[in-house]
Amino acid sequence: MGGFEIAISIITTLLAIVAMQGRNMGFILACQLFLNALIVLQYAITGNLSAAYICALAVVQVIISFIFQKNEKPFPIYVTVVFMAGYLAISLLEYTALYDVLTGVAACMFALSVVQKHTALCRLCCLFNGIFWLAFDFFAASYGALPVHITVFTATLISIIRLDRGFWSEKIRRKNEEK
Repeated sequence: MGGFEIAISIITTLLAIVAMQGRNMGFILACQLFLNALIVLQYAITGNLSAAYICALAVVQVIISFIFQKNEKPFPIYVTVVFMAGYLAISLLEYTALYDVLTGVAACMFALSVVQKHTALCRLCCLFNGIFWLAFDFFAASYGALPVHITVFTATLISIIRLDRGFWSEKIRRKNEEK
């Protein structure tokens, strides 16, 4: 792993830690924009083009989601479906090994995360997204991105425990009251 790749890993790791601690979607989206742009470079350097293309499409989705969020408009479901189809198409078009499908599944979780109104739901989608990226990094031998995704997963889990307990407690309480 070269110095440039190490620098990208360090920067994206720091961004991942900061992003998942966000208390509003605008902040999380801004961090995701830069995080995914850097990860595009990381995967391109290692030759994992399916992941690079998916992260490039994620950058586009984050920009569009940010525009909708800034204008206080809901993100249209059909646009999310189009992005999910794009993610899956890229993973199938760039298919060279079974693990390439993991990038499409991870990206679909990402597609759901960036259109959420509540950060707790965004973080839950990111947690599942992290599982699929970790599996991809391991099987694709993309070890430069592995520390980033381990950190994203860990930071997300910590932030869910730290920031979202009230949200999930309220959901459980309401569900129990309905019974």
